[in-house]
Amino acid sequence: MQRGKKLPKPLMDFIMGKDNNSVVEMLYPRVTSKTITNACEYVYRYEIPEEIKRYTGQVEFWRGSNEPYPKKSAALLKKYLPQLKEIEFENMGHGQYLHEHSAEYAERLIEFISSNN
Repeated sequence: MQRGKKLPKPLMDFIMGKDNNSVVEMLYPRVTSKTITNACEYVYRYEIPEEIKRYTGQVEFWRGSNEPYPKKSAALLKKYLPQLKEIEFENMGHGQYLHEHSAEYAERLIEFISSNN
């Protein structure tokens, strides 16, 4: 992605969801390799703090149906937050719902926040 190099399509489809170009389109053109490396390392080394179990409010986990990793993350988080409600967007990859349906995304987010105050 950086310096004009592209990741192989099968790899992008597996990680981001089939035919999902939204992540590439949303990336800042001057993002550095170091930034991407830091973000990836942090994501895969993150440990859920035990204190999160004390949270009793509503939780929604939004993800695309074509995302393999967030599905696993939701299952793990549900062990800590049993009230977690998974919302799956059909035929969407990572960030695709936000990118392609921004107004609808914003409406749903505002509705969720408003109903939990």
